[in-house]
Amino acid sequence: MLTRQENNVGTHITFLSGNQVRAMALDPSPKAPAAEMAIALSVAILLDAVGTAKCALMSVQYDRGVRTEWRVWSARVESSLAFGHDFDASGGTPGVHPKLPGLRPGWLFGRAVDLSDNQWRGFRGNLSVLVTAALITSPLIYFSRKAFGAKRMPFVHAVYGVLVVTYLHGASIFWIAALIAAHFAVCQTFAGKNIGLTAIWASAIIQLALVQFTAHRWSGAGVLSYFRNVLPDALSRFLESSLDSAPTFSGILPRWWIHHNLLVLRLISYGVDLHHKRVTDSSNNGKGSMTEKQNKEVTTSESKKNEEPKQHASKVDYDSLVKSPSVDVSYSANEYIAYCLYPPLYLAGPTSVFNAFASQLRTPQVSYSKKQVVRYVLVKFLLILVLLEVWTHLIYTNAMAQSRVWITLNKMGTNFGPFEVGVTSLATLNFMWLKFAVIWRFFRCWSLLSGVEVPENMTRCVNNNSTILGFWKGWHASYNKWLVMYLYIPLGGAKYKLMNAWVVFLFVGAWHDRVSYRLFWWAVIFAGFLAPEIFVAQLGKKLFPSTESRSTLTFRLIRSFLGAVNVHVLITGNMVGYVVGMDGADELRKAYFGRGVFSAGKFLCASLIVCSAAAHVGFEQRAGEARVKGVGDGGSVVQGKRRCKEGKGGKGS
Repeated sequence: MLTRQENNVGTHITFLSGNQVRAMALDPSPKAPAAEMAIALSVAILLDAVGTAKCALMSVQYDRGVRTEWRVWSARVESSLAFGHDFDASGGTPGVHPKLPGLRPGWLFGRAVDLSDNQWRGFRGNLSVLVTAALITSPLIYFSRKAFGAKRMPFVHAVYGVLVVTYLHGASIFWIAALIAAHFAVCQTFAGKNIGLTAIWASAIIQLALVQFTAHRWSGAGVLSYFRNVLPDALSRFLESSLDSAPTFSGILPRWWIHHNLLVLRLISYGVDLHHKRVTDSSNNGKGSMTEKQNKEVTTSESKKNEEPKQHASKVDYDSLVKSPSVDVSYSANEYIAYCLYPPLYLAGPTSVFNAFASQLRTPQVSYSKKQVVRYVLVKFLLILVLLEVWTHLIYTNAMAQSRVWITLNKMGTNFGPFEVGVTSLATLNFMWLKFAVIWRFFRCWSLLSGVEVPENMTRCVNNNSTILGFWKGWHASYNKWLVMYLYIPLGGAKYKLMNAWVVFLFVGAWHDRVSYRLFWWAVIFAGFLAPEIFVAQLGKKLFPSTESRSTLTFRLIRSFLGAVNVHVLITGNMVGYVVGMDGADELRKAYFGRGVFSAGKFLCASLIVCSAAAHVGFEQRAGEARVKGVGDGGSVVQGKRRCKEGKGGKGS
C-alpha cells in the first residue's frame, strides 16, 4: 500500500504493507514524560540562544558603523563563548576584521544589513514592484473571470502570462515561445504512445541542457547565419538589416535562461499528465461496448459535470486535483501557455503540477477562504519577512561564509575555531531557510490571491528536522512532490529505494544549475548517507518492535542521538552544496581543529547535546501529531514516525 505521504510530501518515501498501515493505526507512539520534554526543550532553547548570541556578537566586529567601545565590549563577551579562545583586546579595534563585501547600509538599529546573497538582494530590492504587481493583477483576474466567464479564462491567463514574461525578458520571449512550442508539438505527437514518456522527458532534458550551456550566447543573427545558405540573398540581406536596425528591448530580467529550469518541470508535468490522460482514455475505450443503460448513465454524469464545473471544483483541494483533475481540463494550447508562464509562479515557484493548476483556471480555489488568505499573508509571510530583516541586520554569517573569513582571520592570528565554525554553518542554514520561506510564501500568496492554490514549501522549521528524508520533505516540499510523482515512483519507488535515491539527488543537483562540483558533492553526501539512515531505521524496528520497547528512555535517547548525528550531516551537505563547496569544507575542517583536538572534541560534545535535545523535541512533536490522527511511528529509530493518512478525501490508495 502506498500512503498519501508517499505521493505528495517527500522525495524519498517508504512503501508500507497493508498490515503495517493497520498496525501503525492501532499502535500510537508512547508519550514521553513531561519532565523529560521540559528538560530537552530547555537545553535546546538555551544552547541555541547561546549560539545565536555568539553569531550576533561575531557580526558586530564586521560592522564599521558600530562604535569602538561597543565593539570592544562585544568582542570580550563573544570571546567568553569561544571554548578556550582567549580575549584579544585588539578584537574590538576597527580594521582588524576583514571588510565583508556583502554588507550595505541598513535601516534597523543603526546597523548594516547583510545582502551578500544574490537571490535575497534581488528579491528584496524588487519587493515593492512585486507587491504592486500582485495587488494590481489579482483583482484584474477576479474581474476578468466575472466579465469573460469561466470558459475563456485559460485564454485570459495565457495572454496574462505572455505579457508579464515579455515585460520581464523583453525580446527573449521569442526564445521562450520557441522552446515551449517545440515541446508542445512533441507532447501532442507522442503522448499516449509507447514511446510517449521517453519522448517527453527527452525533449525537456535536451532543452534544459541546451539552455543551461548555450542560451547566454543565443542571438537572432546567430540563428540567421544557420539559414543564410538556404534563404534567397535578398531576403537574407533584408533580415540582417532588420535585425541591425531593430530596437533592442531586453526587459528587466534579460538573463531569462536562469529561470528555465523551473519551466522544464512544467514542460514535463504537462506532457506526462497528457500522456496518462490519453492512456487512460484509450484503456477505457478498449474495454468493450457498454450496455445502453451504462451509456445513458455516463452521458448523464458527463452532462451534469459540464453544467456544474463549479460544484466539481468546490469539492476538492489541490492534492485531490492532482489525481482527479476537473472534467473541464482539455490540455489545450491556452492551458499549456497559461501553466508555463503563470506570473505568480514563473520566477521562483512553488512547483505545481499541470492537472491541479489547469483545474483552477476556470474556477478559483476554495480551500482557503478570504480570511485564511489574509491570515496567511500576515502570519506566514509578513512575520517571517520581519524576522529575516532583523536577522540580516544583526547576524552576518552568510556574508562571512561567502567571504570565507576564517582564512583571513587565521592568517591574522585571530583564531576561527570549532564554535565559530559550528555556529556560522548553522546560522547560514537558518538564513537560507528564512530567505526561501519569504520568497516562496510571497509567490504563494500572490497565487492564492489570484485564485490558484499551490503546495506549501518550508513546511517545518529548519531546526526541526533530524533526518535526511524528513529534511527534504519539509524544505522544497512542492518540488519533492513533483519528484515523487514524475521520477521516483515511475522508477520503481521503494522497490529500488537506494538506486532511485542516487538518481533523484543527481537529477536535482544537475537541474539546479549546469554541472557544478558543489552540487555534485551535495548529491553524493545526501544519497550516500541515506543508505545508513535507512539501515538504522530498519534495525531500530527490529530492536524496538513493540510499544513498550519504544516507551523506554533508552529508545528515545538513541533516537535523539542519531538524529543529532544526522543534523551534522545536513549542515555539512548544505554548506558544501550551496555555500562553500568541497574546498571550503576542507578549510572549515582545518579551522575546526585549529585550536587542537581537545577544543574541537569539547565543542562536538556540546553540539551533539543541543542537537540531541532539539531532535528529541522534534520526534516527540511528530509523535504527538500522529497520536492526534491515531497513527503510530512504526518503531523507527532515525525516521521518527511516518504519518499515514487514509479515509477522508481519498487520503490512502
